[in-house]
Amino acid sequence: MAIGHLEGWKRGDALYHAFINATTVGYGDFRPTLGISKVLSVFNAFLGLLFTGIFVGAGVYAVEKAFNVFAQVPNTH
Repeated sequence: MAIGHLEGWKRGDALYHAFINATTVGYGDFRPTLGISKVLSVFNAFLGLLFTGIFVGAGVYAVEKAFNVFAQVPNTH
């Protein structure tokens, strides 16, 4: 949102850019022109990658735990 404020974009456009940039899709329809905005965009993309990795890792961990719980066969002895 700070990038949009610096660039003079509308709130919705700034939020759209933040989401598209953080997910590293990058359509290119909104591009920062100021130096500080470009630096913040790189930081935003890095954080987006980081949080996406954490989210996916947590999901994989949860699925693995659930699979292990349901895959165990009760001991009949």
